Formats: sequence, structure tokens, C-alpha cells
Amino acid sequence: MPSSNPTRAELAKEASLQGSLMKLGAVHKTWKERWFVLKGSKLYYYKTSAADKHISEISIDQAVIRTSKELYPQHFCFEIVTAPRVYQLIAKKDTEMWVWVRELQKMSQITRENEIIGTTEDMIRHLQSQLSMVEHQILDAENANQTTTAEEETQ
Repeated sequence: MPSSNPTRAELAKEASLQGSLMKLGAVHKTWKERWFVLKGSKLYYYKTSAADKHISEISIDQAVIRTSKELYPQHFCFEIVTAPRVYQLIAKKDTEMWVWVRELQKMSQITRENEIIGTTEDMIRHLQSQLSMVEHQILDAENANQTTTAEEETQ
């Protein structure tokens, strides 16, 4: 079982994704290349791919993962929005960025909940549409009945 401060080698064995990304620093606001390892709902980052101890970790389970409104698509930048901080990361290629975004979104409980809500809302809209069609059919049938009854009475 890995320690509370797992080494890069320990994490790499079970990582779902790992690679190099540029990260914007929180204090000095400079871009630095870092090595990232995603294992479960934790994203660990290291100074280099050879570093053994991670600098920090980002909990993904309650994070929102999105493309950067200010930097994408000029840069292949995405954001990990957590309660304490917004992390900005840049990939080397657009396809690489989307691999990271999709994999991180899989680990986000918020993303999964939003997908469930979206699916449920789609189902509700579909059922409302069907109900409206049935209501119209009932009204049409009632109107046809009234017309037939009125014609019979006039005869």
C-alpha cells in the first residue's frame, strides 16, 4: 500500500494518465513545466518526470474541469476549478489537452452529477413533449366527438 506521500514510481504503476503540462504558478504567475500523474481522483504534480516526491496534489472529485475562457483556443489551456484555487494548465497539443480534460472529468463527481442532471432534464423534456402530444390528441378526439354529437342532434 502506498504511503501518504506516494513516490512517482508508486503512482505511475496505477496511474490512468501521466505527462508533462505547463502550470501557472499561484504566487509568481509564471508558467512552469511540471510532470502530472492522475491516480483515481487525485492529480499529483512533480517538478520533473524524474522527481520522486510530488510538489502537491489536486483533489479532482469536487472540481470542475473546463477549457480556459481567456486562453483557449490560442493556447491549449484548461482549468481545474477547486474551492480554494483555479489551476491553469497548458498542453503541447489540442488533442493532448482534450485527453487530459476528458480523463479528469471522469474523476470529477461534479461532472458525473451534471451528466446525470442533464440526462434527467432531457428525459423530462421528452416526456413533456409526449404528454403535450397526447393532450392534443385527446382534445382533438373530444372536439371530433362534440362535432359528431352536434351533427346527430341537428338531423
